[in-house]
Amino acid sequence: KELKNLNIPLIFFDRAPNFDDTQQIINDDRAGAFKAVTHLIEMGYRRIAHFAGPSHLKLYKERKQGYLDALKKHQIKLDKKLIIEPCLKLEEGKAAIQQLMNMTKRPDALFSASDYSALGALLFLKEKAVHIPKEFGVVGYSNENFTALISPALTTVDQHAIELGRLSAKSCLDILNNNKNTKAKSIVLDPQLIIRASSQRK
Repeated sequence: KELKNLNIPLIFFDRAPNFDDTQQIINDDRAGAFKAVTHLIEMGYRRIAHFAGPSHLKLYKERKQGYLDALKKHQIKLDKKLIIEPCLKLEEGKAAIQQLMNMTKRPDALFSASDYSALGALLFLKEKAVHIPKEFGVVGYSNENFTALISPALTTVDQHAIELGRLSAKSCLDILNNNKNTKAKSIVLDPQLIIRASSQRK
């Protein structure tokens, strides 16, 4: 806020605060999450758990909302016990999925706001001989490098990281080469669902 009050141009990418008149280059996290959960529903999963991020961060709040939107659209009743937050790290994912699988009414799928906690869940399920994706579907978020290399390969949401960086650099150059008072504009990228073996039940 202090920089903004000094009329210093600001560019936010990937994570952006709720400021007006700032350039923001971000992903539509809500849409990305909606695509992920809709895919799981289309594969026949119904009790879909969610590993969420800290609720005070906008991108994780949006991913959680996308999860809720998809359940509502497909008339699937929300079970708040299936939402674990915060849960972003590998070990957190292992612990959380163990907790969920001990429930009387266990989940049959997971949408995680992080590829790392999704990996933790996947590893635990494999240790317990739960067949993925026949018995349990797993979808992560971010398309980390390891997601295509593990077995089964992890379905995830790609955030177009390279394009985010390119557009951010271009915006910086535009400000430097033109005018620091260049009118602020927001660019919102549409995330891509990368479907792999961890969720392809049909």
